[in-house]
Parts: sequence; C-alpha cells; structure tokens
Amino acid sequence: AMLRPYESGSLIVDGGGSGGSWIDVLTPGVPDPLNPGGWLTPPGTTRQWQWNTTPPANSYGRGMRFLNSAGNGVLTAGGTRQDDLLKLTAGLDGNAISMILHALSQKTSTDVLSAPKVVTKSGQEAIMKVVTEYIYPTSFDVETTVGGNVGVGGGGVPAASTVSPSDFETREVGVILQVLPEVSADGQMINLMMNPQVVAPPDWKNYGSKVPQYTQETSIDLLGRETTRTVLLTDANGNPVYLEQPMEQPIFRVRSVSTSISIYNGATVVMGGMITEERVATFDKIPFLGDIPYLGRLFQSKGERTEKRNLLIFVTARLVDPAGRVVHTAGEEKLFTGLPEALTGTPATP
Repeated sequence: AMLRPYESGSLIVDGGGSGGSWIDVLTPGVPDPLNPGGWLTPPGTTRQWQWNTTPPANSYGRGMRFLNSAGNGVLTAGGTRQDDLLKLTAGLDGNAISMILHALSQKTSTDVLSAPKVVTKSGQEAIMKVVTEYIYPTSFDVETTVGGNVGVGGGGVPAASTVSPSDFETREVGVILQVLPEVSADGQMINLMMNPQVVAPPDWKNYGSKVPQYTQETSIDLLGRETTRTVLLTDANGNPVYLEQPMEQPIFRVRSVSTSISIYNGATVVMGGMITEERVATFDKIPFLGDIPYLGRLFQSKGERTEKRNLLIFVTARLVDPAGRVVHTAGEEKLFTGLPEALTGTPATP
C-alpha cells in the first residue's frame, strides 16, 4: 500500500496486481467552532474499483490465489470457493483484497475497460452503462423490375432488383452493469443481484446474394419486323454480370455473469473466468520477390497466433448515510488509527 498526503487529504492506493486496484481518498474533517468536539464535516473516504481485462497469452501459468479463501466476506449456499485458476466468484473484505498472481510473465498487460460508480437505494436497481449504440437492419425489402419480350414470343424475365432495409434495431455495445442491492436489517450485510455484461463491437456477416443483370436488346428479322427482348448482360469476355445485393447482419460477442450473493459492508466481489480466444492469421512477404511464381514462397512467411483475454470484474458495495457520508466498517476504523490529526480530526495513537 502507498500513502501520499496532499493539500486536501490523503490518497491510499492498494494494488491487486493485474487483477486491478482500489483507491481510498481520506478527506480531513472540518471542526465545528461552536461545538467543541463536533464536526461541520466529519472525515470521510471515497473508494473506486476498476474493471480490468487481462490478456494471459504470454503467461506460463494463469491463475490467481487469495490470501484468505475462508471468511472472505462472501456468504453462499455452497460455502467458500477455493482457488480455481481465474474461474472464480469470490469476495474480499476491505484491506484483504491483496492477492497473489503466480506464474505470470512480465509481458502480461492489463487494460481498464470501465470504472463506473453509482449510488442507489436499498431494493432499487441501478444500471451503469459505458456503451456505443449500433443501429442495424433486421428486415429488407426486395424490389424487382420485370422486362418483357416485345414482338415474337412475348413473356417476361426479371430485368433488375434492388434491396433496401426496412426495419431497424439498436444494440448497446460496451460495458453494462445491472445490480440490485438490499441491505440487511442489522445494516452489516448487503445482498447483491448482479448481471455485468461486456459486449464487443460486432462482426458483420453478409447474407445477401448475387443477382444477374439484364439488358434490353432490339433486333430486326428478314421481314423487317422489330423485336425487343431482355437478355443477360455480359462483360467484354462474355461472362455474366452480377450485382451484389448485400444483407449484412451483426454478430455480437457477449461476456456476462449473473449471480446473487451476500457480502459484508465494504467488501469487494471479484468475478472472473470469462476467457475469450481469438486466432489471428499473419502473412508477410518481401515486395516483388514474394510475387515470383514458385520461388516466391521462399520469400513469404505465414503464421497464426492465438490471443486469449480474461475478463475480471470487481464490484465494491458500501453503505452511505442520507448525507452521503460513508458508513465505515470495523476494519476501516482501524485504517484511520495512527494517521495524523489533520487527516482524521482525532489525535494520532502512539
């Protein structure tokens, strides 16, 4: 942990390795000059946890162990889950968020997807979104123009067709967290129903087809009669000409967890195990030399690499009073012990 004072208070950072980190800002209290021992603004803290995603492609061993697997602040019907190599749903109580990352190479990196915060009432659902809206068509109208034979023969064949979208839908892409908290009667436990989702930008698949093109052709027979007919349009080499009629639809990749647990006030829930794997093909060649027939293969390089990404979600639930002040747990009260009086408003203990 690190303690760095500054003018308006103090900043405490407790790092959790590649799994994320939380930050407590300790703000000094404002004494009440008319009420000795009282406060105009009591000391307080604010805490923020970050949602992290870790690509473990370059690691020798992937996993995470918590220092205290028993009594970690989570109550479930099946008991406490032991170390499960990132396939976990665990809870950590206050400063017990410290964890051991084992067998990870130094090249492993971490990206923060989102770090939202929200305040809601007990029994009231809260929804946090950091998203981009994608609007895509769900149905298409096909219009066909029919051309007929004029003169000898008669009849008709399709001349051209067009495809246009008619109905649309909207899908949110990004980070979405739905949480329903309920506070126990004694105010020490918080029941959480959570449904976090991470929706990746879509890949598009074309369900359309190629439509042959036709043209009108006029000819005069031996009797001088003019006949117009519709014939297949061809290019200079005599190949049929087709018109692409795209009907693209999105394919969304969703990573989500739905769980219901009970934690102590101030505890942090950790959810993981949502690993995605992506194969990326590579092709390199030396200009000109790589294009030589047969010999060009000597100057080409083809390969395939695999990228794995593991999503870790950290959620901290805290109680606040109607004035917005944080309700501290017993463990957090110990955190203030020994800090300067300028930060906590109370004399420092020896």
